[in-house]
Amino acid sequence: MTDQHDQWKSREPWVVQDPDHKREWVMEQPLRYYIHQNKEKEWRVIDRWYDLAHGDTHKTRGAAIRAFYKSMDRKIPTGTKLPELPDSKYSG
Repeated sequence: MTDQHDQWKSREPWVVQDPDHKREWVMEQPLRYYIHQNKEKEWRVIDRWYDLAHGDTHKTRGAAIRAFYKSMDRKIPTGTKLPELPDSKYSG
């Protein structure tokens, strides 16, 4: 059986830009988690390697992001403003 991680090794390179400093970052493996909004306008984080939801649905994008980081033992400090990223696609 092939390791789920190995399936991504033959994919295109991944280059992303951070919104604060506009640096470009390259990764040896593709991004794993993404934000999704369903038809009921609820938010959750999806693990794209396994095509499964990570955690519960939330009423806001921010709540979904905060819950995700908390589940990874990386709580976001109270008062931290999450960046807004215009033109993002959250469904589909």
